[in-house]
Amino acid sequence: MVAPQRRVSYIQNRYPQSRHDEATPQLGEAAREDYFRLRAMIAENEKQTEYLQKYIKTQCQ
Repeated sequence: MVAPQRRVSYIQNRYPQSRHDEATPQLGEAAREDYFRLRAMIAENEKQTEYLQKYIKTQCQ
């Protein structure tokens, strides 16, 4: 049996070594509000799901 040969690939970095000078991407005001609203909705949905699962367990015994 012949051992497989290792291939070594080098990827050239196209970005500067230091990116400190670049601006950090930020969400727009409307997108930021939507994001936090969605996070709150997800948390509320998780609470409702947990409640319903507990309710089903008590009713199906």
